[in-house]
Amino acid sequence: METALMMLQTYVGDPVISRLKFGRWLEFFQYISRFIGDGRHTLYLEELQWLCSYDDELISDFKIAWDNYLRQNKQLIVVLCGSSPSFMVSRVVKSKALYGRSQHQLHVKPFTIEECRTYFGPDYIDLAVMDAYLSVGGIPEYLSYLKSSKSPYLELCREAFTPDGYFFNECERIFVSNLANNPHYRPILELLANSRFLTRSEIAQHLQIAAGGTLTALLLELEASGFINHYVPYDKQENSKIVRYEIADSYLQFYYRFVAPQSKKIKSGMFQDNPTKALNLRDYHQWLGYSFERWCRANHQRLAKILGFSAVNYDVGPFFSRSTPSHFQMDLVFRRADKVLTICEIKYSRMPTGKSVLQEFERKMELFDIPPRHSVERVLITASGCDQSVIGAGYFDSIVTLQDLDLPITLGRGQ
Repeated sequence: METALMMLQTYVGDPVISRLKFGRWLEFFQYISRFIGDGRHTLYLEELQWLCSYDDELISDFKIAWDNYLRQNKQLIVVLCGSSPSFMVSRVVKSKALYGRSQHQLHVKPFTIEECRTYFGPDYIDLAVMDAYLSVGGIPEYLSYLKSSKSPYLELCREAFTPDGYFFNECERIFVSNLANNPHYRPILELLANSRFLTRSEIAQHLQIAAGGTLTALLLELEASGFINHYVPYDKQENSKIVRYEIADSYLQFYYRFVAPQSKKIKSGMFQDNPTKALNLRDYHQWLGYSFERWCRANHQRLAKILGFSAVNYDVGPFFSRSTPSHFQMDLVFRRADKVLTICEIKYSRMPTGKSVLQEFERKMELFDIPPRHSVERVLITASGCDQSVIGAGYFDSIVTLQDLDLPITLGRGQ
């Protein structure tokens, strides 16, 4: 409240205001109503979770003030802004006190891959841009660090594996500013970040908590906040009990997979002179492959358009079941209304995909039950294309590369 009074003092030009004392937020709103009762004004409450101290007093007092004082001014705009998605969803968007009182909800979303491509410009090749996007997501602030030189990979290592690096320290900032109101958030995110996916029971078992209402609430809050995601097989309803959870936040996934395990070495300055030593390229490229799978699932409409059936209704998702091995998953399946099953194998590598993908796909097909009266379309989605042996085999009906994803800027000259 002290900060709010200082800002009001600056706005009004009265130094006495900063010395006022209020017992609760309602008194504060009553006081400022004299300054914003008429005319065009904007009342902007930033970092709302901190102003509220993560409780409901400010929200309930604001409701009273709005109903009795502030709403009389039809030109007044009130903006409630917070960087804690879970708090804003549970205490503001879904607040009973504010029900029916808000006109607009503005969710500031990350860049799409097209916007990321435009942001980096023509001097960066598509693979480098996609690597950056998969590594830290579409947060413009994050991407600005990777764009500071011609090599996003080098900048990622510098900022992640040196003591003063932005990505080395960002994780703690997230938990202080965004996820401070529940101590269970961190262990859930750590667990999912170090796993390709987990079931609800596996999460409960690892964390040694009951798989009941408390876990349900935690998972719902983290998903509403955009930190995690859940998915079901393509042939199951959304409320199916066969569900897998995965982390959705690219940066946190990268941090817990590659940065956190080397925290002591990073703090000691071991990688200061050569930060790329800290990142095992083989592990990193494999991890990028899993991230690319998630990106493809999230962008299934783009793929449907490229493959020519976007006008056809379809169900979409991976394939797995209780009868298949726990590690097994068919990357992406479209069950189309025209009785075609489009089955996608997704590869993300530096080199063109080789002939081994044919045997790998066939092994997966042995565990896959094709619905009656459905034909199968086999699709390979590969970042770097495939070699002639794959093309010559004629096994896949379609092969999709990064260039086919129709990014707005074509290949550049350098990285």
